[in-house]
Amino acid sequence: MQHEWRSRIALMLRGHATVFNGVTVKLICPIGKAVDKQRLVWMKGHEFVSAKPKKIRVNNKRGVMNIKDTTYSDSGVYTCLSKFSCFYTFPDVFVCILCSR
Repeated sequence: MQHEWRSRIALMLRGHATVFNGVTVKLICPIGKAVDKQRLVWMKGHEFVSAKPKKIRVNNKRGVMNIKDTTYSDSGVYTCLSKFSCFYTFPDVFVCILCSR
């Protein structure tokens, strides 16, 4: 849980995280060197996440996704997947956005 307000928070995909609204959250996929990062896809719940200008930026070279200016609607379970002939799922994280700081 975020105890003091910071503008940016980096999270590994494991467990549960609670952050304040308005924070930029950097989700880091725990991938190994053997995985082709260009084949990563991100999900929130059961839906694929795509980049959105000024809101969501995906950097597959580094295996990260940034969510800017988070709001309550950004709360949810985030998962990164490696798409080969079948999908391989990495651990996920539940992100809860607090309404106020």
